[in-house]
Amino acid sequence: MKIRELVQTYKLINDPNAPPWSVKFVGAILVVALLAGGFAFVLWQGSHETPSSSALMSSTKSNADGTRTDYVGYAPGADAASVNAAALSQMMESWRAQHPGAQIVSEEPSALPGGIVTGYTITYRAS
Repeated sequence: MKIRELVQTYKLINDPNAPPWSVKFVGAILVVALLAGGFAFVLWQGSHETPSSSALMSSTKSNADGTRTDYVGYAPGADAASVNAAALSQMMESWRAQHPGAQIVSEEPSALPGGIVTGYTITYRAS
Protein backbone atom coordinates (compact mmCIF):
# COMPACT_ATOMS: atom_id res chain seq x y z
CA MET A 1 0.00 0.00 0.00
CA LYS A 2 1.37 3.40 -0.91
CA ILE A 3 1.95 6.18 1.63
CA ARG A 4 -0.29 8.48 -0.39
CA GLU A 5 -3.23 6.06 -0.06
CA LEU A 6 -2.64 5.74 3.69
CA VAL A 7 -2.64 9.53 4.07
CA GLN A 8 -5.86 9.83 2.06
CA THR A 9 -7.51 7.12 4.17
CA TYR A 10 -6.37 8.82 7.39
CA LYS A 11 -7.74 12.17 6.20
CA LEU A 12 -11.04 10.54 5.20
CA ILE A 13 -11.44 8.85 8.59
CA ASN A 14 -10.40 11.89 10.66
CA ASP A 15 -12.05 14.61 8.61
CA PRO A 16 -13.80 17.08 10.99
CA ASN A 17 -16.07 18.19 8.12
CA ALA A 18 -17.22 14.68 7.30
CA PRO A 19 -20.94 14.09 6.78
CA PRO A 20 -22.93 12.41 9.59
CA TRP A 21 -22.58 9.05 7.83
CA SER A 22 -18.83 9.07 8.14
CA VAL A 23 -16.58 6.08 7.74
CA LYS A 24 -16.18 5.78 11.53
CA PHE A 25 -19.93 5.64 12.12
CA VAL A 26 -20.63 3.15 9.34
CA GLY A 27 -17.66 1.05 10.46
CA ALA A 28 -18.91 1.00 14.05
CA ILE A 29 -22.38 -0.10 12.92
CA LEU A 30 -20.82 -2.84 10.81
CA VAL A 31 -18.69 -4.11 13.71
CA VAL A 32 -21.70 -4.17 16.06
CA ALA A 33 -23.81 -5.97 13.45
CA LEU A 34 -21.11 -8.59 12.89
CA LEU A 35 -20.71 -9.18 16.63
CA ALA A 36 -24.47 -9.48 17.14
CA GLY A 37 -24.76 -11.84 14.17
CA GLY A 38 -21.92 -14.01 15.48
CA PHE A 39 -23.46 -14.16 18.95
CA ALA A 40 -26.87 -15.05 17.50
CA PHE A 41 -25.30 -17.81 15.39
CA VAL A 42 -23.54 -19.31 18.44
CA LEU A 43 -26.81 -19.31 20.40
CA TRP A 44 -28.72 -20.84 17.49
CA GLN A 45 -26.07 -23.51 16.95
CA GLY A 46 -26.06 -24.41 20.64
CA SER A 47 -29.83 -24.78 20.77
CA HIS A 48 -29.89 -27.14 17.78
CA GLU A 49 -27.07 -29.39 18.94
CA THR A 50 -28.19 -32.88 19.88
CA PRO A 51 -26.18 -34.83 22.42
CA SER A 52 -24.20 -37.71 21.04
CA SER A 53 -25.68 -41.07 21.93
CA SER A 54 -22.15 -42.30 22.57
CA ALA A 55 -21.48 -39.69 25.27
CA LEU A 56 -21.14 -40.68 28.90
CA MET A 57 -23.40 -38.65 31.17
CA SER A 58 -24.67 -38.41 34.70
CA SER A 59 -27.76 -36.86 36.22
CA THR A 60 -29.11 -36.38 39.73
CA LYS A 61 -32.67 -36.21 41.05
CA SER A 62 -33.82 -35.60 44.63
CA ASN A 63 -36.64 -37.86 45.80
CA ALA A 64 -39.45 -37.01 48.24
CA ASP A 65 -38.27 -39.61 50.77
CA GLY A 66 -34.88 -37.90 51.20
CA THR A 67 -32.97 -40.21 48.87
CA ARG A 68 -31.30 -39.17 45.67
CA THR A 69 -31.26 -40.97 42.36
CA ASP A 70 -28.30 -40.67 40.00
CA TYR A 71 -27.95 -42.04 36.50
CA VAL A 72 -24.39 -42.82 35.47
CA GLY A 73 -23.71 -44.15 32.00
CA TYR A 74 -24.30 -43.65 28.32
CA ALA A 75 -27.07 -41.40 27.05
CA PRO A 76 -30.35 -43.16 26.34
CA GLY A 77 -30.41 -44.62 22.85
CA ALA A 78 -26.70 -45.44 22.77
CA ASP A 79 -25.78 -47.97 20.12
CA ALA A 80 -23.94 -51.13 21.10
CA ALA A 81 -20.87 -50.27 19.03
CA SER A 82 -20.24 -47.06 21.00
CA VAL A 83 -20.46 -48.66 24.47
CA ASN A 84 -17.07 -48.95 26.17
CA ALA A 85 -17.35 -51.13 29.27
CA ALA A 86 -14.00 -49.90 30.65
CA ALA A 87 -15.07 -46.25 30.39
CA LEU A 88 -18.39 -47.05 32.09
CA SER A 89 -16.58 -48.92 34.87
CA GLN A 90 -14.22 -45.97 35.34
CA MET A 91 -17.17 -43.58 35.55
CA MET A 92 -18.80 -45.77 38.21
CA GLU A 93 -15.54 -45.80 40.20
CA SER A 94 -15.44 -42.03 39.93
CA TRP A 95 -19.06 -41.81 41.17
CA ARG A 96 -18.22 -44.01 44.17
CA ALA A 97 -15.17 -41.83 44.97
CA GLN A 98 -17.34 -38.69 44.83
CA HIS A 99 -19.95 -40.21 47.18
CA PRO A 100 -17.97 -41.74 50.05
CA GLY A 101 -20.18 -43.21 52.72
CA ALA A 102 -23.32 -43.09 50.60
CA GLN A 103 -25.84 -45.72 51.63
CA ILE A 104 -26.92 -47.32 48.34
CA VAL A 105 -30.60 -48.30 48.44
CA SER A 106 -30.68 -49.75 44.92
CA GLU A 107 -28.41 -50.01 41.91
CA GLU A 108 -30.17 -51.00 38.69
CA PRO A 109 -28.29 -51.54 35.42
CA SER A 110 -29.68 -50.20 32.15
CA ALA A 111 -29.03 -52.59 29.30
CA LEU A 112 -29.51 -52.83 25.57
CA PRO A 113 -31.18 -55.86 24.02
CA GLY A 114 -28.46 -58.47 24.10
CA GLY A 115 -27.44 -57.62 27.65
CA ILE A 116 -24.89 -54.86 27.00
CA VAL A 117 -24.94 -52.63 30.10
CA THR A 118 -25.09 -48.92 29.18
CA GLY A 119 -25.45 -47.38 32.63
CA TYR A 120 -26.68 -47.60 36.19
CA THR A 121 -29.53 -45.95 38.08
CA ILE A 122 -28.37 -45.58 41.67
CA THR A 123 -30.72 -44.60 44.50
CA TYR A 124 -28.85 -43.67 47.71
CA ARG A 125 -28.89 -41.72 50.93
CA ALA A 126 -26.09 -39.21 51.30
CA SER A 127 -24.13 -39.39 54.52
